[in-house]
Amino acid sequence: MPHAFYFGPGYLATLHALASMQRPAPLERMFADIGFTPHANSVPVVNGAVDVPERAGLGADPEPELIEEYRV
Repeated sequence: MPHAFYFGPGYLATLHALASMQRPAPLERMFADIGFTPHANSVPVVNGAVDVPERAGLGADPEPELIEEYRV
């Protein structure tokens, strides 16, 4: 079972890896209050499930609010 103890691109890559498996496996995701969770709006967890994004690449970009807050 893949573990997604990270946020951002690694989380999205794990979703795609799980979706490609012949036998479905659960996703173990670490919960931590990090102030802002990347992809919380674009790839929300709803009733314990996540839809795999279908856009090109990993399927989602970080929310604009996150980019603005941490832009250098």
